[in-house]
Amino acid sequence: METQAETVIIGAGIAGCSIAYHLAELGYTDVLVLDRGKVSIPLGSTGHAPGLLGRNSASSTMSALADYTAQLFARLPADQPALTRVGSVEVARDQGRMQQLAHKVARAAENGLEARLVSPKELGELVPYMNTASVVGGILIPDDGVLDARRALIALHDEAARKGVAFREETTVTGFETEGNRVTGIRTQEGVISCERVVVAVGIWGAALMETLGIELPLFPVQHPYVYTVPLEMLAGATQEAAHPMVRDLDHVFYLREHGDRLGYGWYNHRPLTVDAGQLMKADMAFPELGFMDRVKHDLFPFLRDTPLNHRLNGVFSMTPDGGPLLGEIEGRPGLWLAEAVWVTHSGGVGQAMAELLLGREPSFGVTEFQPGRFAALSLEAARQASLELYNNIYHWPAPRDLVT
Repeated sequence: METQAETVIIGAGIAGCSIAYHLAELGYTDVLVLDRGKVSIPLGSTGHAPGLLGRNSASSTMSALADYTAQLFARLPADQPALTRVGSVEVARDQGRMQQLAHKVARAAENGLEARLVSPKELGELVPYMNTASVVGGILIPDDGVLDARRALIALHDEAARKGVAFREETTVTGFETEGNRVTGIRTQEGVISCERVVVAVGIWGAALMETLGIELPLFPVQHPYVYTVPLEMLAGATQEAAHPMVRDLDHVFYLREHGDRLGYGWYNHRPLTVDAGQLMKADMAFPELGFMDRVKHDLFPFLRDTPLNHRLNGVFSMTPDGGPLLGEIEGRPGLWLAEAVWVTHSGGVGQAMAELLLGREPSFGVTEFQPGRFAALSLEAARQASLELYNNIYHWPAPRDLVT
């Protein structure tokens, strides 16, 4: 068992493995990544991420992080890249929403992305099984895509390990070693590991872990429904992850994508439900019989009302008051770094920026706006309320990022 490493990363989900990968890419491999599960069977939110990778955002930083992530997974893994660039569409039911989409087209141009408005006829051609009778138009971003999050995770892990990063699975972190305010190591069920710095990248369990140091983290695990249909005749014979653009319905806070010959969809218009992540071994829960399915709106895809489901997932992911991640060293706690509330959508860019920060370099992206202490003026209850309000308005602009799944 390793008893020392210069940098210890707690959490081998998409955030932790991305940081490890990018540190190795920069030639730094004195790194040990710990996880209480197995990378091949992730316990955290990466394991159930639907994988919609949209790159446009009201925040130029979040857009850049997502665009870099798309470029990364368009080439990793080399034999079968995790990203399939099928594009994304958002629909409008009235001219007010169309004006908002026109603003998004302008913002996309500022972010260096191709985007254009499309007619109902073109929407129907792009997504032939979508009912466009109630829409007046939409936006198309052709180079967005859908991601196989697990394949992306394994690719990052394998490349980092190949370059010399150490991984230890099925290892539970029970606490921290400190000297004054400085973190000097971590405690596991197998003993103490000394280190110069620790990166906490444990997703929904971040707040519970920080409590062991007396730190209140404005990170709130919430439940979120995502369901998969049975194989569909209209998608029979599918040979790739997806063939048509992913769809977002801003009015009903609904999204949909293809999974081969099945469809998957999720929605945010239900009552936000928090959860005590400290009681969970995995980032999912039993699917409630009431309160989720009855909130789905079917006007864009009427056939879904009668389409059997193959799987219903009640996944758990992290919310913050402004929807952004918590990135960087905690003020007043030298040696303690966070990479929390990181979505697959931005994971590649976050890994690059965090690796650069850890090595004392200027980050490629302006992630200092996501420093962990930015909510210090809020009480924990105020931060919680802001996070839950944002859940129902996840597609609202302006916002620090698009929390696409």
